[in-house]
Amino acid sequence: IKRFGYHGISVASVVSQLEAKKKLPPKLLVCHLGSGASITALHGGKSIDNTMGYSPLEGIVMSTRSGSIDPTAVRALKEADQLDLSCLGLEENLSNVSKKKITDGIIKPRLREILNMIKLEIQKSGYLGLTPSGVVLTGGGAETAGVLDIAKQELGMPVIIGMPQGATGWVDEIDSPAFAASLGLVIYGSQF
Repeated sequence: IKRFGYHGISVASVVSQLEAKKKLPPKLLVCHLGSGASITALHGGKSIDNTMGYSPLEGIVMSTRSGSIDPTAVRALKEADQLDLSCLGLEENLSNVSKKKITDGIIKPRLREILNMIKLEIQKSGYLGLTPSGVVLTGGGAETAGVLDIAKQELGMPVIIGMPQGATGWVDEIDSPAFAASLGLVIYGSQF
């Protein structure tokens, strides 16, 4: 069984950009944080491991999927009638909540949680400490305010944002890490 998907194109785009600049380190981790999410370990620009499973149900947490989950958690979720969100300190009328309160009270703690899960996946894989070059973040999640500082803190290694490059013309709309995979696919397809 061979695993290859959309995130592989994102990783290929990162490798291509780093090779073009002669800055591809021998070992690197690429974290794609979009609506889907994955971590890929690279050695010499080649994928040697990733967190994607046979189906989209396995791996790290994604926006619409739980990621790998202990089967006994289903019972605990079934037994929980309500979720208590009072610890977030949100007002009942969410239209009166400031963007800063939402960012600081909801998004940043969730981002820390996701990055902590990424670090745990890196530890489980045995690659923690083996990639002194650090991590490249791609995908729309890489655009989250403060992600670079939070990622460096949570992962304890260098982190950069992977920006798509190599396109010409009207590129303002795609000048974002959210389009790294899409642009990588176009560049890859143009080679044939």
